[in-house]
Amino acid sequence: MKKNYLVLINGLLALIGSAINFFAPVMILAMGLAAHEDFGSALMALISWNFFVCILAIASRWLLKDEKRIHKWISNLFLVAGLILLFANLLILSWSFSYLESPLMWLFGKIFGKVHEFTYFFYSQWVAGGFLVISGIAFLVSLKNFKAED
Repeated sequence: MKKNYLVLINGLLALIGSAINFFAPVMILAMGLAAHEDFGSALMALISWNFFVCILAIASRWLLKDEKRIHKWISNLFLVAGLILLFANLLILSWSFSYLESPLMWLFGKIFGKVHEFTYFFYSQWVAGGFLVISGIAFLVSLKNFKAED
């Protein structure tokens, strides 16, 4: 796989992911408040998307580690956004696994203060969405460093 296509895919998916991570929690909350029947499936779709972004961030960090045409902070910021989304998913999944809830609530409590778990989920989605916007734009801007190969 050519690395410029990987950078293009990372940039586009980061920008799409930022829109999803900004607006999906609000729509999910509205569905939950309205007791909509698709609330659980929408939450599961967002959790699946978050896992996908985390795996993409880890893979792109590994594949682009020796690339000189891309600044290291771009893939690092993309990785940080993916890890934030992973921790948010673990927080939501901790409702099912009680042994995860205490350490994750402590971690998010240190970062955001003491509030409800779903608020942590909102905050983490929005912070990761901001990081995804920045890294997506940076990935797309760094495409100019790739010249057409013969």
